[in-house]
Amino acid sequence: MTLRTLGTILVALLAGSLLVFAVALRLFEEKFDVALQSIDATYNESVLPLRQIDANTKNIRFHLYAIFMHDRRLDVSTLHQHPITFHFATIASEVASNERLWRTLVARANDAEILALKARYDAFYRDGITPALQAAQGGRWSGIVSPITATLPGYQAFEDVLRDKIDSTLRAEHRRYARIRAWQDRLFLLLLVLVPLVLTAAIALSWRTISRHSAVLEGVNGALERANETLEETVAQRTGALALANEEQARLLDDLRRTQRKLVQAEKLSALNRVVTGVAHELNTPIGNCLVAATTLPELVRDMKAAADKGVARSTFAAYVEQIMACCQLIERSLRRAADIISTFKFLGTDQHRESRQRFELAHLLRAVVASRAGQLSAAGCSVELRATPALELDSYPDCVATVVNVLIDNTLAHATTAGVTCRIAIDVHQQDQQIHLSFSDDGRGMTAEVLQRIFDPFFSTTMGQGTGGLGMTVAYNIVTGMLDGHIAVNAAINEGTQVEITMPRSVGDGREA
Repeated sequence: MTLRTLGTILVALLAGSLLVFAVALRLFEEKFDVALQSIDATYNESVLPLRQIDANTKNIRFHLYAIFMHDRRLDVSTLHQHPITFHFATIASEVASNERLWRTLVARANDAEILALKARYDAFYRDGITPALQAAQGGRWSGIVSPITATLPGYQAFEDVLRDKIDSTLRAEHRRYARIRAWQDRLFLLLLVLVPLVLTAAIALSWRTISRHSAVLEGVNGALERANETLEETVAQRTGALALANEEQARLLDDLRRTQRKLVQAEKLSALNRVVTGVAHELNTPIGNCLVAATTLPELVRDMKAAADKGVARSTFAAYVEQIMACCQLIERSLRRAADIISTFKFLGTDQHRESRQRFELAHLLRAVVASRAGQLSAAGCSVELRATPALELDSYPDCVATVVNVLIDNTLAHATTAGVTCRIAIDVHQQDQQIHLSFSDDGRGMTAEVLQRIFDPFFSTTMGQGTGGLGMTVAYNIVTGMLDGHIAVNAAINEGTQVEITMPRSVGDGREA
């Protein structure tokens, strides 16, 4: 048996003993209360009515004698203060009261003693009270006393029986009360004996169980002492093993850091290689065109000079001039193309617009950018819907914001539109706390997951060689995350359009301004 079970048993025994004791006391208390209530009820329902009938009857006899004393032939007739009508009214009230009391007694008890007692009362009332009352009402003074006197022995016998009935009723109720009280005392004594016996048994059981658990506890304590003797040795061994594991982990962490630095350096070199390759590829065509035109131009000049020395026709001279002009125009276009590529490549840095920080209204700037591209957008069949919070003022770099929006418009024109199919661009701007959320979306062709994964790579384009250099989204990413201190994300799927989400602070940090 466990200590918990022992405690549960002890609590159950104590609670059960107390419950039995309390229930027994409560039951006998209720029986005692019922006995008292029965005695009170018997007294109120039997004894009091009988006593009241006795008192009323005596009062009737008294008032009949008082009526007799109103005889003017008697010397005491003038001593009465109450008129004779008062006595008649009192007698009538007492007679009516007795009738009600008898009806109640007979209805409640209806036993032989009550019926016999009522019969004696009825005989006395018939033979004594009624003739005397009739004589008094008829003014026959001598007829009042004689009936009462004649029935006096019967009335006394009635009173004796009435008293015996009252006494017997009270004695019966007192005997019942005494029996209940005796049973209550005997039960209380029995409980006084049983409760200590139960408690003694519980204590004996507890002592036995505690002794057995003490022996078990001593054995457990001995085992703990023996385990404690070897604990220090075990801790020392595990501490040494943990130290070796920590050294190995530190060594692995150093190796991981070295590997990480090598990977970062390799990634940097790879990115630089991609940038250099892209720049070389983009510059190769315009520079090659310039080289071809530059090498062709001296030959044309020499041929034109030789022809001029020999004398040529005006049409031949004009043909030489056109060829020279064509070479010059090719050189100019190629150099401008190379300059544009270099200018775009410079946007990969984030320091070129630091001097342009100012306060401006974002909605006004966006409307101006859209208006400046209205011709191209209309020619491509694109409509623009601008929804921006009015009077939303930023402390930032307006040129950078305009550049990013222009890059997004260029991407839509180059990749989202299809000939003969309209495209809708939606620009939504709202403020949340101190952050500006700019959403640029179109319902164009969208892009694959592979393209979406490389969208911010420099010199990556699905239309390379068709007038795009693959730097637009790279420039937009660097501007948003660098100059504007924000975040940019792109969501797209094939034939489901493209959505660009830009988040930036309403006021860039002071550290951005240098």
